Amino acid sequence: MVPQGDISKATVSSPVPAQDVMRVFVSHSYESAYATNLYGYPVTAYMKQSVSAFGGMVANLLYVSPTGAIITSISSASAKNTKSEYYDVKLGASLMYRFNRLTVGSTTYPPLVYALERDVVGVYSAR
Repeated sequence: MVPQGDISKATVSSPVPAQDVMRVFVSHSYESAYATNLYGYPVTAYMKQSVSAFGGMVANLLYVSPTGAIITSISSASAKNTKSEYYDVKLGASLMYRFNRLTVGSTTYPPLVYALERDVVGVYSAR
């Protein structure tokens, strides 16, 4: 962090500006399963999706107390983004369909740009 004054003396009426580099990691996963009968045959479906982003940003802050600050703007940001998808459909014990995909890219600001670096798809179908 690069303060432009003494943060220990910051107050709401006399805030202290600063600039800081913040690291960010976001991750989310979703998983679901479904089972039914189709004309007397058991059918199961399974799905899993995951997304994550790891990066950082340069933020301009206003310290309003020695331990509290407000982000006033973000001057730059970048992140590596990953998304994975997996789908599986079975008829009884037999695999009927499988789809998986891994997408990797990066995002930068400014300017706001997304660059796809890798997109790998795998599909299996019993038909």
